[in-house]
Amino acid sequence: MATTRIMPLHAGKGRTVGKAISDIIDYVKNPDKTDHGRLITSYQCDSRVADAQFLLDKQTYAARTGRVRGKDDVIAYHLRQSFVPGEITPEEANRLGVELARRFTKGKHAFIVCTHIDKSHIHNHIIWYKFDIALIRGSYGDAEGNISMEQEPCYLEALQIAQAVHNCGGKVIVQVKYAAQNGSLDPKNVRIPGILVDAVVVCPEQVQTIEGEYNPALTGDLKIPADSIAPMKLDQRKVVARRAAMEMRPGMIMNLGFGMPDGVAKVAAEEGISDWAKMTIEQGIVGGIPASGAIFGVAYNAEAMLDSPSQFDFYNGGGLDMTCLGLAQADQSGNVNVSKFGSTIAGAGGFIDISQTAKKCVFCGTFTAGGLKTEIKDGQLHILQEGRNKKFLKQVEHITFSGEFAKETHQPVLYVTERAVFEMTAQGLVLKEIAPGVDLQKDILDQMDFVPLMPQTPKTMDARIFEDKPMGLKNT
Repeated sequence: MATTRIMPLHAGKGRTVGKAISDIIDYVKNPDKTDHGRLITSYQCDSRVADAQFLLDKQTYAARTGRVRGKDDVIAYHLRQSFVPGEITPEEANRLGVELARRFTKGKHAFIVCTHIDKSHIHNHIIWYKFDIALIRGSYGDAEGNISMEQEPCYLEALQIAQAVHNCGGKVIVQVKYAAQNGSLDPKNVRIPGILVDAVVVCPEQVQTIEGEYNPALTGDLKIPADSIAPMKLDQRKVVARRAAMEMRPGMIMNLGFGMPDGVAKVAAEEGISDWAKMTIEQGIVGGIPASGAIFGVAYNAEAMLDSPSQFDFYNGGGLDMTCLGLAQADQSGNVNVSKFGSTIAGAGGFIDISQTAKKCVFCGTFTAGGLKTEIKDGQLHILQEGRNKKFLKQVEHITFSGEFAKETHQPVLYVTERAVFEMTAQGLVLKEIAPGVDLQKDILDQMDFVPLMPQTPKTMDARIFEDKPMGLKNT
């Protein structure tokens, strides 16, 4: 027999919504209570960063609708399910908790089920929230609500969002650039059927990206020469991108993440090796040259455009040979944090799915953060102003990438910065390379909270990286 109690969650006095969500999620996920996380199950969210996902969804909802919840509004729901001592195993309790959550939410809301075994009685903690409204966009829409996306540079999760919100009883509103007559849209081009849509808003001023009007190279309607893409200037970002690009091999299928990793695509184009590897991005693009900066998430000369969930099916199945991802914090165990800094929750995005399943990870970032200024001159790197914040710590604030898990799976991992390259080994982080012109003690070791392993004297990074001309990777 089980007893249940449902409790609405509020932020409470003196706590932000983010802190309230983080507190309850951290409590129910406690590894000492859940057999080191083995008794945690999630639905429509990632249990490892559920707090970040819950908050990000709420922030997105508020930003898009303008609806701000009051201080006493419900931010989520907490259901506690307790069993009589000795009547059930932890595994059975977790399974029953998931069944209860599915029945209670009718499969329409994301939830996390954590089974606690630290007391004499086994009990479940179930946290869930719901979707209320979806605001998405397409290119053409008719009066029946059918939406096509011919001029959109990526499909993202538009269909899946519409399905989820519609099935949760919410409203689906789609903005389009053009109104179409009923029956005029090619059914093969309809990405969102009208049965899911509550309203269509026509916006003639809608631009394709923040860079402006329709660019056919971003939808595959036109191919542009790779060398027409302007190369990066020689700075710390290009140094990191160049070193990461040196890990590319012909025939690879790889992923690029947001931030410094997007420079790898520009370096590859400049070096004439864009066709060495099939570059993909989590937004659903396969092939081509991923765009960088403010319009990252689209690509020039794409070979295929999938929806984002289908792309993740490929990633989660182990399809990637290599990924280049961002680096905000790393520690002596090889863990990486890109998701949570103090009270700020950036969210993990697809970082966990991609980094855990790729055959090789290359993390890319500056060595320090906050005001770092460098100069590359005469083939050497000069630190003009050190960053205020160290990024290589004894322990990261939040584990978005687990070094221990990577060691268990024997996954090769590199950490590439403008002045140093590290490699993860079974013993810890090894300092493999340092940039020409930097001082090992002052510029590297003194800027870390731990001492990396150095079984051998670190090599000097390839001199070509610091020269203001193509490196000639195509010929090496």
